[in-house]
Amino acid sequence: MAFEFFAFGQKKCGFEKFEMANLPKTLVLEDRTKLRIPLVFHIVYRDKKFNFPKSVILEQIQTLNDDFNGKNAQVSTLSPEFLELLGVFDVEFYLAEVDSSCIAFQGIQRRKTHILDLGTYRNNAGKRSIFYTSEGGMDAIIPSKYINIWVAEMESLRGISSGPSMANSLEDGIIIDPRYFGHHSLNDQLYEWGHTLSHEMGHYFGLNHIWGSLANECVEDDGIEDTPISYGPNFFCRNRVATCDRINPMWQNFMDYTQDDCLALFTAGQVNAMKANLSTLRTGLLAWGDCSDPILTKLKIFPNPCRDFIVISLNTRADLTYSLYSISGQRIVNGSLADGENYILNMNLLSAGTYILELVDPQGHLPKITQLVVKI
Repeated sequence: MAFEFFAFGQKKCGFEKFEMANLPKTLVLEDRTKLRIPLVFHIVYRDKKFNFPKSVILEQIQTLNDDFNGKNAQVSTLSPEFLELLGVFDVEFYLAEVDSSCIAFQGIQRRKTHILDLGTYRNNAGKRSIFYTSEGGMDAIIPSKYINIWVAEMESLRGISSGPSMANSLEDGIIIDPRYFGHHSLNDQLYEWGHTLSHEMGHYFGLNHIWGSLANECVEDDGIEDTPISYGPNFFCRNRVATCDRINPMWQNFMDYTQDDCLALFTAGQVNAMKANLSTLRTGLLAWGDCSDPILTKLKIFPNPCRDFIVISLNTRADLTYSLYSISGQRIVNGSLADGENYILNMNLLSAGTYILELVDPQGHLPKITQLVVKI
């Protein structure tokens, strides 16, 4: 689908399909405490200035959290009619990494490339090369469990996102051009606040642009009740498009194309729609156990890196199942662990590389994921 080009000849994003779950009367997530959702970043760069340090990535995550929780600085500029519609997701996006949490995992993957505009480049089969290590990009890390975000240069786009119907696929995730990533001086001055990722995250959870899929029309909108119908995209804070039936357009909505310094809100209706998609189509993102569980403090997995085998030592009474995945998410083997036993998992038939070990309790909670490195 071709969207209208904004000044400078670039499009806001490459979201191509409108997807919305049927909203349940009572959302599954209403009774949960704050949601915590892990992110994995794939930094694929040609220019070393785009090999962002961890500090820039953490700053981008903070912007994402502020935007989804109604805490960004621009909220104070909302008109009263839109301020009362402000939605709060009550979510914490965080970098998956080895720290005090129960996730033994490195959440920043890096690779240098010589391919021009790799983020939009397609191979002869029509697949985006950015999603595949064999094509010069980087494979997704279990996309059902992590939100994968690729930072790579693109032609004429600032961001691309898959929708919920692509959940768990190898091409499920978000691509951001590095010129619009984070809050730093390398960005285009109109889009230097880091809100491009918030826009694409809205698409990832199923939101459409506020004008729907038909620009310059007043016959379709985004399917959300509390976002007013819009004639088309806005690109600037003060020069806005014509209205529909004299309805004030919600030009400060993150799902518009407005420049970063005036974007301010998701509505309560948009938040409910995203939560509905999360609780029905992207439930794997919620399958994280309580890291204070005593099982986790006693469980050990060694050696890592390994060669012929690994030992899973429970050292406590627990009934867990295990699954071993390739780095792209294909399950290789699974089984169960007996109470209190040391379990030896044979690895000598595997090729050298990185694998993911997942341990799950009988209730389906995910108490631990470990990244394993196998050497020949």
